[in-house]
Amino acid sequence: MNLKIFILPAFFFPFFAAAQNLTAHYRVTQTVKFSGQETSVQLSGTLWRKGNTYLYVERPEYLQKYPDGNISISTGNNGLAAYRLNMDTVQSLSRVNYDSLITQFKIDSWWDTDPSSIKNVRQPFESDCKEWEILPETKVINGLTCQKAINNAPDGTRQFEIWFTSDIPMQSGIEGTIGVPGLVVEATCVPLLKRYILESYSNEQMLTDTEMWPIAFNKPFMDYPPLRKEQKTKPNRIKKQLDVSNSNQ
Repeated sequence: MNLKIFILPAFFFPFFAAAQNLTAHYRVTQTVKFSGQETSVQLSGTLWRKGNTYLYVERPEYLQKYPDGNISISTGNNGLAAYRLNMDTVQSLSRVNYDSLITQFKIDSWWDTDPSSIKNVRQPFESDCKEWEILPETKVINGLTCQKAINNAPDGTRQFEIWFTSDIPMQSGIEGTIGVPGLVVEATCVPLLKRYILESYSNEQMLTDTEMWPIAFNKPFMDYPPLRKEQKTKPNRIKKQLDVSNSNQ
């Protein structure tokens, strides 16, 4: 896979580092495990940056392959194991604003049949609420010099493993992650069994404030307690998504 870069990296990195706009596209693979079986589905993610505001949107690529939302796998002896997929056209939706120190995100709603229930969450955060441990491991990915970093939950369970490039400074990334040390080039969300691969990035798109505020966020918000350093805030968004996913096995 060749990474599509719409500027010359070596020459323009100083300019890119100072740029206030960025658009990055990711190929996302999610592993689905159920009844002792395993398969994978594809999604696409897009990350936009405008100044100190970041917006991440993730959409499924499997809707045509699984129009009824069901995966069935043979378990032998004519047995079948079934799994119900999330059929929302927008699945992950998160916005992180470092000027106001507020993050907003859409919670999973595909199991919720009540159309009046609130699906949006607003949550203040401290800028250092997420601690990323930067490891000495480095590698070059499609011409980008990358370093490895990990993020654990307060109870010690691994949340993210990322390869990032500090040549393109960022504060937020995939899935509304906070405090990332640079543009995410590859990543794994361990609880959700999701793998992210950067396919292209550019600073050529001029973003408007309207584009950085999804229509879905015009609906009411519920408020979560602030995210503070080394403090577990309930409910944990990723854990909740994992629990819902497991309930469909």
